[in-house]
Amino acid sequence: MLFCIVLTIGFAKVDLGVGVKKGDWMEYGVSYHGLPELAATFFGYEIIQVDGTKLKITGTTNFSNGTVETENYIVDIFRNSFRDFDGFIIPAPLGDGDSFYSGDESRGDLIVDSIENRTYSGVERCVAVVNFSRSGGSNIFVYDRSLGVLVEYQRFESDYSIEVKLENTNLWSPRILGIEPAYFYFLIVLIVLFVGLALFFALKKNIDSNSN
Repeated sequence: MLFCIVLTIGFAKVDLGVGVKKGDWMEYGVSYHGLPELAATFFGYEIIQVDGTKLKITGTTNFSNGTVETENYIVDIFRNSFRDFDGFIIPAPLGDGDSFYSGDESRGDLIVDSIENRTYSGVERCVAVVNFSRSGGSNIFVYDRSLGVLVEYQRFESDYSIEVKLENTNLWSPRILGIEPAYFYFLIVLIVLFVGLALFFALKKNIDSNSN
């Protein structure tokens, strides 16, 4: 939880904006129960262009029958023009109790219910969790807090359920031996410096001893 606490302090006075950049890509696995045989099994998208709060995005969907569809989207994360993109990207960073427009007039604004630490694509991230219920069904949206990208979505209806979960991305690197890459390489540098200094002083002591 420390990671989220640090981010909360750092984001206290930051204005909401776009957390992604050109070239960022995300890939999601899709699982379902009770839906027709023909359903999506994979969805991925790439940010092609960023212009203020507007994004140009190319999305690819794989279906269970082998069909692949590619579609282009123009998304404004502060307006309802991202309705067709179904909220895969929202303003960032949002905190506990903050709200954002869902892109769907029937949903209206959605409110962040909690800030948590969860692991996605091999890395622990600080995420914003949103719960939404309508017409007997329930929805759970989970967004990376600092980037505003969807990392998990669950929908539960009386006769079916869907789960979408981030599997691969270039937004962050997987951990090395359970350690964040930046910390891992920092530790390697410290170890190298320590060993170098130890060898230096050992060599210096040996030279001084031989001189005497």
